Amino acid sequence: LVTLVPGANVLIISPNYNLSTISFELQRKLIKHFDLEISRDNLKDRIIELSNGSTIRMGSLSTVDSCVGRSYDLIIFDEAALGADGEAAFNVALRPTLDKPNSKAIFISTPRGKNNWFSRFFERQIYQLAETQICDYVPSDGDEAIAGCDPGYRDPTAFVVVVYQPSVDKYHVVDEYLKSEATTDKHAVAFQELISRWAVDPIFIDSAAPQFASDLAYLYDIATIKAKKDVLPGIAYVQTLVETNRLVVAPHCTHTLAMLDQYRWDTKETLTTEKPLHDEFSHMADALRYALYTFTL
Repeated sequence: LVTLVPGANVLIISPNYNLSTISFELQRKLIKHFDLEISRDNLKDRIIELSNGSTIRMGSLSTVDSCVGRSYDLIIFDEAALGADGEAAFNVALRPTLDKPNSKAIFISTPRGKNNWFSRFFERQIYQLAETQICDYVPSDGDEAIAGCDPGYRDPTAFVVVVYQPSVDKYHVVDEYLKSEATTDKHAVAFQELISRWAVDPIFIDSAAPQFASDLAYLYDIATIKAKKDVLPGIAYVQTLVETNRLVVAPHCTHTLAMLDQYRWDTKETLTTEKPLHDEFSHMADALRYALYTFTL
């Protein structure tokens, strides 16, 4: 349909020469099937030009440099999971050619495990922490310890301690607690230990748990502040911290690390808006979001 617009340019990129040849022959068959008028069919350069001035070009990762220098309305990246250099080819060479307001790129591939760049498109992972963002905490002047708490009973109660380091403008997850089907007394003992260890203040708690917050305050002298509950804006903020390397996690915080690796969007087709999947990882995710997102507001 894109090529029916006069003067449109389409690029179909494949991992190698052989797949590019197959793709070229397929385009020829489709054009013939739909009885589109061709003004030029160049097998050597793999370019088809329609009578309305629209072009379809074929390319491969090995010849991606020959595809630049043009403006494309559509790029189709075929068998994207096969090419080891696909991510660099798209980001460096091809993405700048999508310079029109309605330009698009379509990535097509069969998932081939997680050991390739294309896997990030289909796994629905919300956060992705780089290895360099997993390191021990080194104190600096002006550091401030905060915490987030997501209470539960049958579901786990999550408590995460985050140190904000203004000298580098980063947040460092330094400690955590995750326990299900425990009494408030047991939770409070664990909280008090973490609060004393890190001099935590303030603590942001799920606003939907007023009784738990009240018990912490009156029975255990643990003051808390109601956290902001905006899920999508909160997730977006934490994503920004992760992507800009402003969130760091201590290696021993295994629950937080597992959450950052496994926390994902719910894929139910009946959903009208995006929401994270409610599972074993969502409680630590909520606690971390409460701490980071509420602290900034």
